[in-house]
Amino acid sequence: MSLKETGASGDTAFVERGGARHEARHGFILSDRGEGNREEADAKRRVNPGVRQAPAAVSICLIATLCAMSCGGRRAKVVTPRIGATERGVASWYGPGYHGKPTASGEIYDMDGWTAAHRRYAFGTHVRVQNLANGKTTKVRINDRGPFVKNRIIDLSRAAAREIDMIGPGTARVRVVVIRP
Repeated sequence: MSLKETGASGDTAFVERGGARHEARHGFILSDRGEGNREEADAKRRVNPGVRQAPAAVSICLIATLCAMSCGGRRAKVVTPRIGATERGVASWYGPGYHGKPTASGEIYDMDGWTAAHRRYAFGTHVRVQNLANGKTTKVRINDRGPFVKNRIIDLSRAAAREIDMIGPGTARVRVVVIRP
């Protein structure tokens, strides 16, 4: 027996089976009586046997979670830090996968520029980043949001990371100090 979808309305689809039109919801034919063994009947009830649809409750929970995250669920408050404000922590760098793509500020990311991503500092804030292992420093401007990895305080562009010898290890303990532009 073959199934043919003849129309859809929201979560409800109408299918033809054996010359009769049946209502189907979430991939299951509602007016089917089922025939043969249980597995065979289940397979016949499926509008699209290759695709398993998530129950409505799962879909609603997923939508609610995504909305909460994008509508302020875990967003940090953006601040304009005072000159001299200092942070210590782990820095990382990002490059090739984001090069040429828009940053959170809207400007195009240039991995060879002296820029960085910070969770809270306002766009345009200038900071000096010092690698605590070797004492080398670089100056960058915040133009993006991140890092999105726990226990990291700043993501540097490739050029800035190279300047403080952070490319090989990928991360480094740093001191970040807000400076005048």
